[in-house]
Parts: sequence; C-alpha cells; structure tokens
Amino acid sequence: MLQQSLRKAWAEIFDYIQSDSYEDGEQQMNNKAAKGLWYFTDDILLQYAFYLTGLFFQLRGSFGETQMKSRFYYLQSLQCLQIKYLEHRLLKKVLKRLSIVKQMPMIRNQQSLGLQRLLQKFYVKQRCVHVIMELCNKDPSTHDTILSFIKKNIFEQLYDTDYFGLTTLRSGKQPFAYLPLDQKQQSTKMKRKQITELNYITSCSSSMTGEEEVSSDLEMALSICAEQLRQAGHKGRFEGPLKWIIAFVGPQWQELREIYSELESNKENINLIIIGIEIKDPELCLRYRELTHLTPEGYFVNLSFNQVDYFFEENINDAMAQQNYVEILARIEATIQLFYSKRQPFIAEQIDFN
Repeated sequence: MLQQSLRKAWAEIFDYIQSDSYEDGEQQMNNKAAKGLWYFTDDILLQYAFYLTGLFFQLRGSFGETQMKSRFYYLQSLQCLQIKYLEHRLLKKVLKRLSIVKQMPMIRNQQSLGLQRLLQKFYVKQRCVHVIMELCNKDPSTHDTILSFIKKNIFEQLYDTDYFGLTTLRSGKQPFAYLPLDQKQQSTKMKRKQITELNYITSCSSSMTGEEEVSSDLEMALSICAEQLRQAGHKGRFEGPLKWIIAFVGPQWQELREIYSELESNKENINLIIIGIEIKDPELCLRYRELTHLTPEGYFVNLSFNQVDYFFEENINDAMAQQNYVEILARIEATIQLFYSKRQPFIAEQIDFN
C-alpha cells in the first residue's frame, strides 16, 4: 500500500514539474523581502522524493536487497543530475541515514570516512584557505579567468571569520606572500582591491615551458603555506577548522621530494588541491595527483585553455573524464564550502488566523 503511494507521489511530482502551473520560486527565494507561501522548487521536490523512497526501503527490512535499494535512493538524492541545489537540512539527514545503512564490507570503511568528512562540514564553522598562484601564463585571458575565480568563487564566498592568504609564484623568483594569511574581515576592501590589481606577467622565461631546469618554487611555497596553517592552529585561532591549500601551477617541472615527506606525516589534516594550467606531461600530472592524494580531500585538476572543453585529470587514461571548465571550478568551490542545516522558511510572514 505504501509502495503504491510512493509511486503515485513520484508520478504527481513529475506531472507537476512538467506542467504549466509549475513555479520554481527562484526570484522569490532570492528576494528576502518576499512574503506569502514559498514555492517548492523541483530540486527540493526531487530530493525529498529520493529521500523518502530510500527511507521506505531502509525501514522495510534488513535484507541485503532492500538495504541496497535504500542506499541507492539516498545517494540519488545527493548525486542526481537533475538536482542542481541541495537543501542542507535534508542533506544532513541523508548522510546520517547512509551511515547506518548496511553495506558491503569492502566499501564500508571508505564510505564511512567520506560520510564523516561531509558531516563535519555541518559542525565546523571556520575555514582557512591559502591560494598559490603562478603569475606567468600564455595569455591574459587565462590569467583573468583564474584571478576571477580566486576573487569571486573563493575570497568572496568566505565568511568574515574565515582566513585567507595568497602567495604568488614567478619563474626565477622566491614565492611572494602577496596577501599574508589573515582573517578576511581584516581590511576586506583593501584585500579585494589587491586581488583585482594582481598583475599579469607577459614575459615568460623558457623554463616556464617545462623544457629546462627543475624548479623548487612550488615546493617552497607549499611548505611555507603548510607551516602557516600549523602555526595558526597552534595559536588557538581555529577550533576544528577546515584547512585548504589551492595551488594554480603551470607546466614547469617541480621538485617535490621534501613536500612529499612533509605531507605523508600530515597531522593537521591540511588538504591540497592542485590546478594545472595546460600541463601536457602525463608523468607530471601523475606526480601532482599522487601528491594531492596524500591529503584527506585533495585532488588534482588540469585545465586546457586551448579547447572549448576542459578536462578533469583524475585518471589520465580515462577519456570519459572530460568536463566543462565551469563544472570543474564549481566542484572546487563546492569542495571547500561549509554546510548549514537551517530549514528554509516556506512561510515568510507571520499570519494571524484569529
């Protein structure tokens, strides 16, 4: 009986979303002064439908097949391509439910660790993000794209109590602390202006093409940034923060032996994301990938500005890994975000029924 009701609910949801009477309420949700009843968006409707279906199979019994179906629908509420925006309160419920769904032993530990990392983002209220940016690129548009992402999708998305730092790299020069690691709310306007005015270097030396000597600039910058994050934590400025180093690097070969050893003994849970800019050498991509995987949530991304589509270098030999650059940068932004589980108000004004 209940299963028939679920099927009916699914049919009614799809009929409503595809009908002319559907209202997504996007303008109303973006308008804080909006009054009256709030519309349920298709994202929320689909997310709840997947969640309730997963809950049905989970409560139905402890058999292997029903538990697998429960896990499938819970994961679909998070991964379905038709859902663009997740409601964080429901996301938290799904993660907690997934943690108690019976699963195969071979994936239990790995998935449990991933769930814990996602759940901690509901409880940790502070981030520390240190960006490393190589200034010398092939053309100004590449520089502008990267700089725009740093400003709009990283700096502007941080909360006032979060910490931000920016270190620049230039061939033949020592890493320069352009913006020392500091709380965002300290001189926010000045920092915003400095990021905007960060100059593009037009003359690249031949070593920037990766054809000559190996550089140690990146290793030095990573070591300095990691040490600053450790000192910040020891000073008590953070209580369970999420710490990120995000590095934009070119095709030049980099010496990485010392930073390998340093990250292998990483006790501060510092995460490293490396964004390569048109790196053509598969071996260098593999070295960056291995380095980032020494951190809990790190990964390597390689962007090609010679093509319409950019590609995500998680697997060098995987042709299916090609994605649009907007999706890749959006993934990076999502990776470093925190979650808040406050319920969205569906009634935006107090109504007196007397």
